[in-house]
Amino acid sequence: MNFRRFSRLVCLLALLGAAGVCRAQVIVRVIPPQAAYGEMGAIDGNQVVISKYTYRLAPGLLIRGRDNLLVFPQALRDLASPLKVRYLVDMNGDLFRVWILTADEIAALNPKLLPPHPLPQPSAPAMVAPGQPTSSYSN
Repeated sequence: MNFRRFSRLVCLLALLGAAGVCRAQVIVRVIPPQAAYGEMGAIDGNQVVISKYTYRLAPGLLIRGRDNLLVFPQALRDLASPLKVRYLVDMNGDLFRVWILTADEIAALNPKLLPPHPLPQPSAPAMVAPGQPTSSYSN
């Protein structure tokens, strides 16, 4: 009889301990201090506008959602309103990392500590429309 009570008590304590551990897990995101702040609009093709600057999407772009999970760029093509984000650009001036901010992170922002917006690199010249000559000279 005592063994049964003891085993029930141990099981109950194990369950309570596991519930406490699960409840104590809080996601703490580490956003680099050099990440700029801006409002990101919808992604259009291979470009996105963040605070009046147009950036190309880098091949290794990672977008982290409010829950710190990865978000595919295709999911951000039809945004109704701009998202408040912190972001980094790579050495080519392409958008490389994006963190979509939560309400708590927005409230904790200190504008004095935020770096200025990195300027994007000039984009490549526009491609020629199909059927058009690639050079301006004629034979």
